[in-house]
Amino acid sequence: MRSSILPKEQISPPSAPADLSRRAHLQAVRRRLPRDAASYASPSQRTVDTARAFELDPILVPEFGDFGHWTGRRHDDLAALGDEGYAEFWKDPARSSPLGGESFEDQIARVRDFVE
Repeated sequence: MRSSILPKEQISPPSAPADLSRRAHLQAVRRRLPRDAASYASPSQRTVDTARAFELDPILVPEFGDFGHWTGRRHDDLAALGDEGYAEFWKDPARSSPLGGESFEDQIARVRDFVE
């Protein structure tokens, strides 16, 4: 039985494009950004697409993390494996780390240190 707290969609692979369908929203955000704003992105296509939608030319930073071994896999498939680590991750996703990846909390701290 599938837990209702687990998302159904796929963890996007690095080659997945960003969903840029909300053009008016993107333009409103872009207008609020400073013209000389610095932009950094992981090499994932969706992060590059998003920066470019804001008319930024991002500097690629390979160290910006992802979901490790879960990247590109469907949540349903990962849950079906019965891996206790996957179920535990969703009990505290901010502090839990996916296999081969890092927690959101660690990622935020690392990116903050990089930007500073």
